[in-house]
Amino acid sequence: MNNPLLQAKNIIKTYNEDKIRTNVLKGVNIDIYSNELTAIVGKSGSGKSTLLHILGTLDKADSGEIIYKGEELLKLSDKKKAAFRNIHLGFVYQFHHLLSDFSALENVMMPMLIAGINKNDAKQRALELLEKVALSEKADSRPSELSGGQRQRVAIARALANNPELILADEPTGNLDEKNAQMVFSLFEKLVKEDKIAVVIVTHDNSLSEKCDRVYTMKDGIIHE
Repeated sequence: MNNPLLQAKNIIKTYNEDKIRTNVLKGVNIDIYSNELTAIVGKSGSGKSTLLHILGTLDKADSGEIIYKGEELLKLSDKKKAAFRNIHLGFVYQFHHLLSDFSALENVMMPMLIAGINKNDAKQRALELLEKVALSEKADSRPSELSGGQRQRVAIARALANNPELILADEPTGNLDEKNAQMVFSLFEKLVKEDKIAVVIVTHDNSLSEKCDRVYTMKDGIIHE
């Protein structure tokens, strides 16, 4: 088997609130491979979203290692972590976080413009990505003019803007009806199969996780494959 694209080793995370210590992650180990759709499933409060944020260097672990292609990420400076995320990762959330005053096209262009890509080149790639998610005809529409499923597909197109090798998706179908949830999930399947991208989905939907290549179940801060 190929080496993992990303590895989490013995990740420990605790929160202290009102003098109450909560052990959220208790020595978690997880391997993420290219060309695979991986699911992390568990009940609310099990720690799965916290783990996803640590995998994406959006949150810090108390101890442990996050290794990406042999590089230990948790030791990087905040500036280098931000650069790593911009180059290698794409994020999709339960709430799409699109910019309401901008069109679908402009939302997809935004990460490329931030990365310093020429505006015309960014526009061309954004149009191609909207076509990939079957929303070419909605390029000029603002988020308020789109359905929930359409907004989430724009968010996926935005996550693909800088050609990431890994997409981290936190409950991406949580606010969608069954039809739109399946459409979004099928899009992730297509990205893995055709674009060879690694996708990690945090979900409580067992019907979706059963279709994934690899499934990790999280319970009380402990993960099982």
